[in-house]
Amino acid sequence: MRKSSSPSLSNCNSVLANKIFGIPLDELQQGGHPDNEVPFIVRHVVDYIEEHGGLEQQGLFQVNGNAETVEWLRQRYDSGEEVDLVK
Repeated sequence: MRKSSSPSLSNCNSVLANKIFGIPLDELQQGGHPDNEVPFIVRHVVDYIEEHGGLEQQGLFQVNGNAETVEWLRQRYDSGEEVDLVK
């Protein structure tokens, strides 16, 4: 039996509170830590790129990501789940 990926009504507020994509940057900054100038997802991705030698990689952003993987990551970040970019 397939589990529904739609949030229940009781979880809607918590899902909206964690939403990252489709939210203006100033709202993300207000909802996060005021001392942090960038949203968590940006810091998380930059840390990953730095740790895995991406700064030495030419053309890193010239190739589109796999659409299914990008959507999977987007859903995980928006639901507030911890995302392991190493996988």
